[in-house]
Amino acid sequence: RLDLFGNLLGNSEQLLGALSPGRLEQLEDLDLGGNNISESAAIKLIHALADNPGLLPNLRFLGLGANPGIDGESGEWQAATDRLAESNRPGPEVLFRAPNSGHG
Repeated sequence: RLDLFGNLLGNSEQLLGALSPGRLEQLEDLDLGGNNISESAAIKLIHALADNPGLLPNLRFLGLGANPGIDGESGEWQAATDRLAESNRPGPEVLFRAPNSGHG
């Protein structure tokens, strides 16, 4: 488990580089909630996971909640999460909760 909740990573391209194939192969749980990640950056990450089965191949959980830039309701968001679900990888489940949803 790698919990980066609340580290204010923003839209850092370095994050994708750190998660590139060959690194963190055993990681199953990645929490990027509360990091000011924009929806476009999250969609880019989701597409990278869908397109590259070798990128975090054991990932089962991707937490993206509490990022104010993600509302989780756009057509692009839905298309990206659908594409990931339909890809040939066994995961991950993308968990998202709007930052002001009133849920824990």
